[in-house]
Amino acid sequence: MSNNQYNLFNDLPEEEKTGKKTKEDKNENFNEEKVLRNYSKNLTTLKLSKQDNNKESKQKKLIKSRLEKIEKTKSLLEKDKQTLEKIKQLYHEKLSKELEESSKITLEFLGLVVN
Repeated sequence: MSNNQYNLFNDLPEEEKTGKKTKEDKNENFNEEKVLRNYSKNLTTLKLSKQDNNKESKQKKLIKSRLEKIEKTKSLLEKDKQTLEKIKQLYHEKLSKELEESSKITLEFLGLVVN
């Protein structure tokens, strides 16, 4: 090696001369890997959290929809109940009128028979 090449070789960092990593580089790589693992875990946690929120949101929407259907059904049942009450009342009135008319007819018939 010439003198210039030797000086250039001496100026290289130790790791490049020996091909080995220094403690600082190992720690730096370890820290970078640790940061990347933590980032990855956090990202995964956020994705799972978002999925959970989406599931909860879908469940809430489903529950809300079911509650609305139940309220509509309840309202329809209440209307049906009112309609049935009206029908019952009208039927009772009709029966009362028919009974009254038949009573009149019976009394008239009895009056004719007696006379």
